Amino acid sequence: MSKYPIRIILFWLTVVCTFVTGYQMGGKPIDGALYCVSIMSILLAHEMGHYLMCRRYGVQATLPIFIPMPLNIFGTMGAVIRIKSPIPHRRALFDIGVAGPLAGIALAIPVAVIGMRWSTVIDTATVSSAASIQLGEPLFFRLLAYLHFGSLPPGHDVFIHPVAFAAWTGFFVTALNLLPVGQLDGGHVIYALFGRQSRYVFAGILGLLVTLSVTTVVLPSYGIIILLFILIFGFEHPPTIYDFVPLDAKRKLLALAVVIIFIACFTPYPLHVTMG
Repeated sequence: MSKYPIRIILFWLTVVCTFVTGYQMGGKPIDGALYCVSIMSILLAHEMGHYLMCRRYGVQATLPIFIPMPLNIFGTMGAVIRIKSPIPHRRALFDIGVAGPLAGIALAIPVAVIGMRWSTVIDTATVSSAASIQLGEPLFFRLLAYLHFGSLPPGHDVFIHPVAFAAWTGFFVTALNLLPVGQLDGGHVIYALFGRQSRYVFAGILGLLVTLSVTTVVLPSYGIIILLFILIFGFEHPPTIYDFVPLDAKRKLLALAVVIIFIACFTPYPLHVTMG
């Protein structure tokens, strides 16, 4: 049986779930439609970045598969592609790994700019005391909010439009994928840089995150997520066919840019639940 009908069903279920999420956030059908288009476009750009780079190097990969999730605040658990053949060398691995985050962030930034224009500043004293969710602010998001609204007076905050929330989700997904562990995009980059020695880098990063998760209130969600990814996909990164091919200078420079993007998208406290 062909898998395409299943992928089509998952796609349309994700459309419905993200539409409902946006509608609940904004209160209007147009808000649902705008959030749906925004978040799915960012996720599609991310996965198509990987897919098209796989095609460039002759690596077999599936088209993006969307994952609907009606019971979370995003309406989706993202999208994935499956790589079905070995990757020829570490340069190809690097290009495939970074193409997704770069494509996703390239779309998330203009979406954030548009979303900020439709967002409003509110007096927090007038907000209902009922339970609410506050978003952690990655540097990208904070900078764009400052450029649009300037310095906010005390007791005021930005009430973001669903389109801005889609962009925030894009930043969060980018940071999550760039965590330098295992077979996440960040793991691809680490392996491309260090080859089989990357296992020691992975071990050090995992140890650091677990320590922070246990000893402080910082990063508990990321530590749990990484452990889940390791349980699902394994700890070590599989080698490429011609693993001896090193990265060139321009890719090493791009790796530095990817680290900067990760820092700009990362927030240790993604969500704060405030009880009234």
